Amino acid sequence: PLAVIDATAAEFAFDKSDLTSAHRSILIDVAGKLTGEEDLEIVGHTDSKGSKAYNQKLSERRAKAVADFLRTFGVKNRSGAIHLII
Repeated sequence: PLAVIDATAAEFAFDKSDLTSAHRSILIDVAGKLTGEEDLEIVGHTDSKGSKAYNQKLSERRAKAVADFLRTFGVKNRSGAIHLII
């Protein structure tokens, strides 16, 4: 099965990729529900402010922040890696 985690712009402070305590709490809950049999994709987003190139990099940082946090709980994709979709 496919599990998609959507790191939306609303979950981050403006121009930041740091996870908030509320975001970490949600991700801890998500980590507890994943079995390791999923194809896991993390999607990063930004708002429309800033250049396309800048927002691309910010989206990547946000998706990576989510992936890194989930890895601390042993979360991984069925294939052994977490895929970032930006």
